[in-house]
Amino acid sequence: MRGVFYLQSFYSLLQSLNSLETLVQKAKENDYDFVALSDDNLYGMPTFLKLCHNYQIKSILGLKINFLHNNQLATLLIYAKNDQGIKNLIQISTIIKNEETPQITLNQIAHLGKDLFALIPGENPFFDDMFFRDQKDKFFQIANQLQKIFDELVLGISYQNSFLELLSENIIDFANHFQIPYVPINKTCYDTFQAQPTYQILAQMENKKNDDQTDLSFLTKDNFDSAYNAQTHKAMFAYLKKLIFSIKYQNYLPQKMLLPSFVDFLQPQKITAKEYLKQISYEGLRQYIDFKNPKYTKYQQRLDQELQIIADMEYDNYFLIVGDVVRYAKKQGILVGPGRGSSSGSLVCFCLQITEIDPLQYDLIFERFLNPQRKTMPDIDLDFPENTRDLIIQYVCQKYGTKHVASIITFGRFVSQKAIINELVKFMPTVKEFQTKRVLAYLDKKSTYQKETLDLQMKKLLTMASYIEGIPRFTGTHPAGIILSQMPLDQIIPLQKGTHNNLQQTQWEASFLESIGLLKIDFLGLRSLTLMNKMVLAIQKTNPHFGLFKIPLNDTKTFELLQQGKTIGIFQLESYNAKIFLQKMMPQKFEDLIALLALNRPGPIDSFNMFLKNRHQKTTTFFSPLIDFILQPTYGIILYQEQIMQIVAVFAKYSLAQADLFRRAISKKEKDLLLQEKNNFIAQSKEQGRNLTIANKLYDYILKFANYGFNKSHSVAYSLISYRMAYLKANHFLAFVITLLNDAIGDATQTEILLKEVIQKGIIIEPPHIFSSQDKYYFKDNKLFLPLTIIKGINVAFCQELMKEQKKLIKEHQKLTKTAQMPLYYSFKTFKQQLFPFLTEPLLTNLIFAGTLDKMGLNRNTLEQNKDLKEVKYYPYSDYEPKIHPELPLKELVIKQKKTLGFGLHNLLINQKNKS
Repeated sequence: MRGVFYLQSFYSLLQSLNSLETLVQKAKENDYDFVALSDDNLYGMPTFLKLCHNYQIKSILGLKINFLHNNQLATLLIYAKNDQGIKNLIQISTIIKNEETPQITLNQIAHLGKDLFALIPGENPFFDDMFFRDQKDKFFQIANQLQKIFDELVLGISYQNSFLELLSENIIDFANHFQIPYVPINKTCYDTFQAQPTYQILAQMENKKNDDQTDLSFLTKDNFDSAYNAQTHKAMFAYLKKLIFSIKYQNYLPQKMLLPSFVDFLQPQKITAKEYLKQISYEGLRQYIDFKNPKYTKYQQRLDQELQIIADMEYDNYFLIVGDVVRYAKKQGILVGPGRGSSSGSLVCFCLQITEIDPLQYDLIFERFLNPQRKTMPDIDLDFPENTRDLIIQYVCQKYGTKHVASIITFGRFVSQKAIINELVKFMPTVKEFQTKRVLAYLDKKSTYQKETLDLQMKKLLTMASYIEGIPRFTGTHPAGIILSQMPLDQIIPLQKGTHNNLQQTQWEASFLESIGLLKIDFLGLRSLTLMNKMVLAIQKTNPHFGLFKIPLNDTKTFELLQQGKTIGIFQLESYNAKIFLQKMMPQKFEDLIALLALNRPGPIDSFNMFLKNRHQKTTTFFSPLIDFILQPTYGIILYQEQIMQIVAVFAKYSLAQADLFRRAISKKEKDLLLQEKNNFIAQSKEQGRNLTIANKLYDYILKFANYGFNKSHSVAYSLISYRMAYLKANHFLAFVITLLNDAIGDATQTEILLKEVIQKGIIIEPPHIFSSQDKYYFKDNKLFLPLTIIKGINVAFCQELMKEQKKLIKEHQKLTKTAQMPLYYSFKTFKQQLFPFLTEPLLTNLIFAGTLDKMGLNRNTLEQNKDLKEVKYYPYSDYEPKIHPELPLKELVIKQKKTLGFGLHNLLINQKNKS
């Protein structure tokens, strides 16, 4: 029997360099009988179990825990003996990771100790002290408590350093005295001893000093046999064999869908999920198209087909859950994106109002979204304005219970060797600057240095960086995804304290969660929806009946704007290429925009000229009359993935499900797979009596575009967002541009670009001024007033205080003059006195040179020379008059204003004057 406990992977963040595969592979190579993972979390659990299965070696899942006993910290390794033990381990890990500190008390986990065994490792001061001082009475108390909690208590012996060798003698003495078994342990944090310096720096990155020279490398077969002599440790090996054989994991990870049953939330419950989905889908269909319409039968057939596939794959609840979320959002007045990804190809999604895209109108294919021959979860991603995403998650938690919902963990990793080296040298004072630069140049391939020409220190840096590259450094939160489960999640997977809204977080990444049937829904915050929602609200102030859904898709002004390439601020169309494409294509209908979004990507850009040429020449024949109708809408270019599916379905009589598998296979570009798919395609074409020369040419043509074909369903949905924004810009420019300008506060470059468009429209811009400006842009009397917040150092809080003071002054002035305006006698000194608590001299300088105090009767240089706030602080009632100074040259004033604002307002105002 060979194997040790206390193996740690890099999922014990910044405490190990070992990948899980390294640990399992090394164990297999060294004839280990088991691999005992002992991280301080369960991040790596699914990968670990899978690797052990693949390598055909026994897995033992463990957890390193720290617990407090009589205000002293102790370490314990606990391992699962069976599937129930794994469940208990999951709950213990969840308890620990939800604590503010990583320590717990034994009482917190006392009810979860069954089906687990506990191992006391060495270099564990709480226990080491008892072993060295021979404090058997003290040890008996804690050992007795542990034996009551766990199925078994085991001691660990190690020979990794001289201290542990001595300690092991005492541990064996205690083991014999108390008749407690002991097993071999070897704390393992890296592959070979050469990695030790890197490991020590890794510890320093976590602010832990580590100059211990203990060898924490993997214990090889020879070293194991040497350290743990079979004759000397007969009793240990006898117990170890018995222990390992008693550990049995069946198939812990569930494979069946664990979706909440949506119909359980209906009152009364007299309907199945399948029946309810069909019922509300048909309600949605009849709202869209009258059953007397000649097209109704076609829609009915498509809907029945989709519903049957959904039912066969047992995804009814999934569609009901997502549909309910969307209905809730719309009832709350939350803007929902028209669709995202392949779900726009589903008529069921359209009928449930999950999407706004009629898949039959745009020739979209359901099997691209949900393929009965491809057993993967359907993926319905939902777009919301960024500031409403939390409300949606809150609703899901309220409906299904907080124990059934969780955010998803992600890992930030060391990814770039250059970045790693820059990090390493912070902890390596002996490395010279020139050595670092030379290594970075070598990695950058900007130098002619060969690796052989690098000195030892440089090569060491490269080696150390290679040890660290790819390992996790910290945890994060998936930006969009949440997990939803029928069972309380802590009964299935390990959880930890989330970072947001008291939402618990999974310890496993999204790919593992989906593989065990947990439902992942992506709620994405889309900035363009946030902006569009604000634009609509602004329009509705004067036109309360306006709505995005009423926008016609054939608006002349919108297409004129697109044809001119005036797309600043328009979703997906702001890039240089997009503007050029628009000007060349001259889109005249919505379908042109769909094609443009698909073309405006790195791969198919080269096809754009062919697209235009064929469009101009009105080419309509390409390969064969059988499939030319598929290529005609895109002028012979295979632009969409759906076209590939349609071509093979028509030409070679693939089913749409088979066509989807074909599409996926050829996009992988694997030689063997490509040959297999080509042979299948040619064989099926031959069966249909097709011309084999055309079949071969057609396959090669498909292959040419396989990597670049775009998901048409996604293109249609996102084109709708682009079109709507273009419509708002063309027809409601003020609401459009003011929304974008307010969003761009702090971005001087974007602000200048947008203000140029404002001036081109003949709208007068008013520079920022303390008498008229607020914290945001606003429009009044055909003038656009710039806010104070575009000035460096000025925040919303300062603006609000200034506006309060303005209101006070106006109120006082109104009492005297019956005029509601800013008093003309408002002086620089008065201004400083009123806002003294909020002013600093640098901030005052910025206000002066931005021009916000120009109407006080003093030039900017005079204001700057009299900005001293001490006068206000120490002599608030003095009659001090500012000393007048000559104004600075115009060139200098322009430079100072640009420095203060970040853009050239002076030049914009000149352009405005010239235009008028």
